[in-house]
Amino acid sequence: MGEALGGLLGDIIGGIGAAIAGFFDPEGVFGAVGEGISTIRDGMEDLHDRVDLVDEILDYGVAYMPTGRNFSGAGKLPFTGQRTPLKGVRLESSGLRLLGKGAWQISVTLNPSWVRLVTSQIIYEIRCYAPNGSLFTYQRFVDYTSDDTHSVDFGADFVVPAPNYLVSVHVVSIGLGRGHNGGWATTRLVAKRWTSETIGQPSGDASEEVGEG
Repeated sequence: MGEALGGLLGDIIGGIGAAIAGFFDPEGVFGAVGEGISTIRDGMEDLHDRVDLVDEILDYGVAYMPTGRNFSGAGKLPFTGQRTPLKGVRLESSGLRLLGKGAWQISVTLNPSWVRLVTSQIIYEIRCYAPNGSLFTYQRFVDYTSDDTHSVDFGADFVVPAPNYLVSVHVVSIGLGRGHNGGWATTRLVAKRWTSETIGQPSGDASEEVGEG
């Protein structure tokens, strides 16, 4: 009886593992599991250059943290993946370069990993750097939500006096051994600006101020 149960458990674990790895029989009981995992793809990948889909009076861009970066501890989070068309912003230095002056709305979603025996507190900052690299301003957020894996959402509103300010997200304090998971479905850094003075270039990587000199 014990051997039979052990064999069944081994078959179940082995079948799921094989399905996740992609080595599965499409007709088998675990085929659908592997097929679902292998075919998941972000449809917005095909729209990276479709700046025409973004409203004419909106500068907009979304970045994400790719998987496999194994980011842990404090420091600047690696927002290096492009999620949407980029209009009036540029992906740069693990953040977003704001290519126009004025009022920008910034929002962030993160996915901290689980942790035990240490503090669940995480302190974040959205930092805004001037074109010369000096810190212009920042917004701080403290999360006490959970020591399990969960989603964290926070944001900031910055007014910048000129183009080319850079926005990035930083972990200031975190429990020892805790990290942040990547993925386009669970992380995002968003920048938005509404203005009638902005015209996004077809390439999506620049904005042009009009009506001035």
